[in-house]
Amino acid sequence: MICIKAGAQSSALVVGDSLMAQGQYLQAIKAYEKLPISQANLPLAKAYRAMGNTATALVYYGNAYEDNPENPALGFAYGSLLRATGRMSLAEVVFEELIQRDSTNASAYYQLGMVRLAAEDSTAIPLLARALALNDQYMNARYQLAKELLEKRQYEAVDTLLVAGLKQSPNNTKLLQLQGIKQYVTKRYHDAIASFELLDSIATISVQQREYLANSYSRTYQYEPALEQFKILINQYDDQNSNWHYTLSTVYLGLNEPEKARRHINIAIGLLDKPLDNHFLTLAITYNREGNYKAVMESLRQALAENAQNELAKYQLAVAADNRYDDKSIVLPYYEAYAKQFPEGRHIDTVTYRISDLKQELFMDKD
Repeated sequence: MICIKAGAQSSALVVGDSLMAQGQYLQAIKAYEKLPISQANLPLAKAYRAMGNTATALVYYGNAYEDNPENPALGFAYGSLLRATGRMSLAEVVFEELIQRDSTNASAYYQLGMVRLAAEDSTAIPLLARALALNDQYMNARYQLAKELLEKRQYEAVDTLLVAGLKQSPNNTKLLQLQGIKQYVTKRYHDAIASFELLDSIATISVQQREYLANSYSRTYQYEPALEQFKILINQYDDQNSNWHYTLSTVYLGLNEPEKARRHINIAIGLLDKPLDNHFLTLAITYNREGNYKAVMESLRQALAENAQNELAKYQLAVAADNRYDDKSIVLPYYEAYAKQFPEGRHIDTVTYRISDLKQELFMDKD
């Protein structure tokens, strides 16, 4: 039987740890291999993990945890690697055992909550809430809890979490992202602009967040900054995005630039293969701004060809005909067609009045 003296064991550990600190992982492993296996498991696990060899690291972590399950640091490191490598069932067991041994371990609750989230288990949310209750400065737990509650549209709870978190860390990018998204989906567009602009000044915002910013400017009639954001989206990210071209066309309409609006609505139409009635309606508006009623009518007919039930297009077609033709006998059938198709439509009172007025005009012309 070969015995390794305690001094030699201590020396091997000291040498191995020194090599680990220098990033000399392979040499450290050779040093640790001189230790008795019961002492070598944990340092070997750390060394293999440092090299990215997670499969081997997990073997050694598992051996070390089996030998010493009472060690919370070991259990946490083992469970975290299990979770990171997708071994969720075993990770769940490890973190449950950690919580059983120490019910005040906020990080164990957080990790178990993340494991349960991956399994779409509803118990994840109370686990994340418990982690935050144990440590109210636990930003990862706060972010993840707020994110889950935002998806469930629990907006008041989300506000409470974000306000407290941003008070602690005003420039926390993850919390700012959630705040901007929450403000956007609840149509608080001015607030969303402030959040996304702050985020853009301290970090790189995602394409979706820039789209939210552009839309927020557009929906608050701030057309110049909206134009700037849509140009960034189209020029830097995707010039084939039909939605961006379509919304940009409405921005140009707001700036009273119908030619540019028409260019982008035509691009949007060319990129789409789904019903385009609303796009043709917008195109009609660009022509209407210029008093080109023939083109207005052509666009509205295209809208109705895409969707014969588009009530607004039917109404606007009658109005365009009214503006275009001096001969009101040509105009009258357009209003009557609307009244027949939409007897309870939004514009039926106006249409009914105009039909009566036109009939009176035509009667008077006969005399």
